[in-house]
Amino acid sequence: MEIPFGEKYFGFDIQFILEEDRNYLEWASKQKNIRNKYPDTLEFIDQLLEKTIPKKENPNYMKFGKHVLEPIEEVVVNDPSYVKWLLKKDSFKEEYPKTFKKLSRYYDLLYNNEIVGNSMFLYVLKFKNRGYIKPGKTSQFIVRRIYNYAGVSTLFYHDDIDIVNSFVYKTNDLKIENEILKEFTEQRVDKSERLNIDIKLVKKFVQSKAISSDFFYLKKSLFDFIPYKSGFDFREDFKLKINQFTDFEQLYIEHLKAKGLYEKYNPDFYGDVLN
Repeated sequence: MEIPFGEKYFGFDIQFILEEDRNYLEWASKQKNIRNKYPDTLEFIDQLLEKTIPKKENPNYMKFGKHVLEPIEEVVVNDPSYVKWLLKKDSFKEEYPKTFKKLSRYYDLLYNNEIVGNSMFLYVLKFKNRGYIKPGKTSQFIVRRIYNYAGVSTLFYHDDIDIVNSFVYKTNDLKIENEILKEFTEQRVDKSERLNIDIKLVKKFVQSKAISSDFFYLKKSLFDFIPYKSGFDFREDFKLKINQFTDFEQLYIEHLKAKGLYEKYNPDFYGDVLN
């Protein structure tokens, strides 16, 4: 049986959620509006919760304190001083080693400018005309990569990137692009890296990886740092000559500042909670 409600796990198998995020099912079982709308599903969840023993530690959620049951990514973003204090406590490290490890990794990534292993950007682009999806990866300045690909998509595919509905992950899962292509191999267009699927399916796949692995995936919408609705509009307004590409990042920042957009569309990838 699958979860028929919410955005976080909609369509996920309930048995899988029980193993990876029991707290979510416990939370759902207490929601009267969900129970009234999906009585059969909630009855099934109740039976599973009653028959199974809860895990001692789920490193995806806080197990105690003022942020109990909150996703650790949100705690790191919303209350860094609390996380900094918590990471200094030996008792926390000893009792919840997996949570400590994951919390420490996110904190270092966001606030200490540390790279946890090798990291890269995974971009998931949506095309306007045909609705195809294009996953890809890069270690270069992500805005530059999107700028380049916007030109390629127009020239070779006669299609345009939907920036508003595309997104980017910063991750240390260096194989995630290949895993996405393998997962949706039957939906590949002409054996290319373009996929004929709903972009939400890619998002759901990455979410499942975030829950079941030790990799981190920090997600942002392309529109968070590229203030254009399409790749074509981006290239039309921000035009560069070939010899300017070595200074792309600085020129782009100057471009945003000149338009008074730098504060809102800061191109630095600070990361965000996975949503």
